[in-house]
Amino acid sequence: MKQIILTSILFLLALPLFSQSKTDSIRTIDGSFVRNGQTLSNRQLLDITITNKAAHDEMQTAKDNLDGGNVLGAIGGGLLGFPLGTALAGGKFNWYLAGAGAALILLEIPLFVAYKQHARNAVAIYNKGLKSTASTNFNLKLGLTCNGIGIKIRF
Repeated sequence: MKQIILTSILFLLALPLFSQSKTDSIRTIDGSFVRNGQTLSNRQLLDITITNKAAHDEMQTAKDNLDGGNVLGAIGGGLLGFPLGTALAGGKFNWYLAGAGAALILLEIPLFVAYKQHARNAVAIYNKGLKSTASTNFNLKLGLTCNGIGIKIRF
């Protein structure tokens, strides 16, 4: 009898421990996105948010902005670097190419800012759409069962 009472008391004390924590959420740490302690790439973020249409669409917009910014930045860096390399090698500095490269680099900045805003918004939408995995509603009944006295928990 002591063993049944002790087991029942331990079981009742352990009831609050059965719930799961909400670890599927994505956090922003130092400008990067982290889930379960792992830093996520843009592709992983896009794959994770596929379960939430609004978050996925927002993340797709963010990725499009980042991809466009990367293309403009790479072309701008090349157009700016070529005249610099030519000038360092003893040639004439081409101001037109350097100006076009600088302009493309400046055009990259708003696209990168838009990427950050859309990505943060996508993460917020995704986190808001997560359902809590912990169930706090349960019904505890003590009574007779086919095997004797028992505890019945219904979630």
